Amino acid sequence: MKLNKWITSVSVMLCLCLLLMTALACKPKESVVNMSMASSFNTWLATYAIREGKINSDLVNVNINIGSDHDLQMRSGKYPMGVLNTSAFAGVIQNENLSFVAISTFIIHEGALTREGVNYLLTRVDSDINSPADLVGKKIGVPDLQGSGTSCFLALLQENYGIGADDFSSLVDFSNTQLTNLLARGDLDAALIGQNIGVQATLNPAFKVVWSIDDAFFAKFGTPCVTSMLVVDSDFQKRNPELVKAAYDLLMESVIYGEEHIDELAPLYAVEYGDGTDADFYKMIYNAHSRCKLGEISGNVYDAVVGLFSFVMARGSIDSTPDPAVVFSKP
Repeated sequence: MKLNKWITSVSVMLCLCLLLMTALACKPKESVVNMSMASSFNTWLATYAIREGKINSDLVNVNINIGSDHDLQMRSGKYPMGVLNTSAFAGVIQNENLSFVAISTFIIHEGALTREGVNYLLTRVDSDINSPADLVGKKIGVPDLQGSGTSCFLALLQENYGIGADDFSSLVDFSNTQLTNLLARGDLDAALIGQNIGVQATLNPAFKVVWSIDDAFFAKFGTPCVTSMLVVDSDFQKRNPELVKAAYDLLMESVIYGEEHIDELAPLYAVEYGDGTDADFYKMIYNAHSRCKLGEISGNVYDAVVGLFSFVMARGSIDSTPDPAVVFSKP
């Protein structure tokens, strides 16, 4: 009798253990992906719904850190997924030995409604420079000697006009804001000015636009310049393919949310980051100049990104172009 009771007790305990193990195995695990991205309006808008909890996923919890140092944060290896400037991506792959792969475009130099771009060669309105052909012997300013905009400018200038950097009297780099001030004072003959500052400079009656670099880029490749890409650590993606895809899908949903709510969100950004710039300016930037667009790196886009790699190599930032078969992937 006692033996039967003991067997019954043991059986009950075994059943409870099995039930507990089954419950633990079936219990959903919280899956987190941390990302680093820029604090520019196009990125802020595209990620707002995720950051503010307006949308979510049953498969992944996405945490997005935005800031002006996002490239540096990504290069630190702290984040398994995020956004990298396209030229920085090429350098990271070759020079810093990080195992990132690009799975999608992110920021492109095209607005949601029209394609105006952001990179402009400007001079003073009274200057005798009226074409890129007039740059020989001139003092030229650029925002970053190794940046994507400068790489495109110099490569396309050589290709379209046969003019190289050695044909200038000098080539110097400063921030976009400094370039605007130096050009206005006459310390530079012409300057490549980009980002939102470039758009603002085109509206300044003291300046005239000599050349739109983004127009020249589009004419060559048939697609806007892909200035940054969504990247992921290749080892992380191999271990967590479903997680990466879920994070990508959530980003796609967030981009749509941002565009649908741009009228109400732009004023919030202007208050937080605008520094006196009103909401209409940021809406104009997104709709006409630069937006977030997630999409495959294929067709003309593939050619444009590989072409940009070759421009970066021509500037000496990398010794060879990254192998697309290795550095491009899919979500």
